[in-house]
Amino acid sequence: MADRQRDWEMVPRRGKETFAFRMPDGTMAPLLPEGGIVYVESRPVGPGDVGVFLLRGQAVCRQYYRDPLGMVYLFVLNRRFSRLDRLVPPGEQGDLVCLGRAAVPAQPLPGKE
Repeated sequence: MADRQRDWEMVPRRGKETFAFRMPDGTMAPLLPEGGIVYVESRPVGPGDVGVFLLRGQAVCRQYYRDPLGMVYLFVLNRRFSRLDRLVPPGEQGDLVCLGRAAVPAQPLPGKE
């Protein structure tokens, strides 16, 4: 699977969420399976939270972590696709926008299971 721009199918929200979409791929499985609906709340993300981000103009759904030095890591949950993890150094974080937190429980960070 190439890391490229995808068309996301927007679906009706169910209540307090800002928006919802159908997961376009299996990168966040099993928590968010391909074709499953993801509800996104307009609130900040913390370590281990899954969020929807704009990174250099591309929308991605990833697990968030910021280390003590300010590096931001965006992880896929399905480690078969670990090549799609993204590291965003402090100097490039102007290209990163959090659109909201997925309405799912925080997950263990890779290597911390």
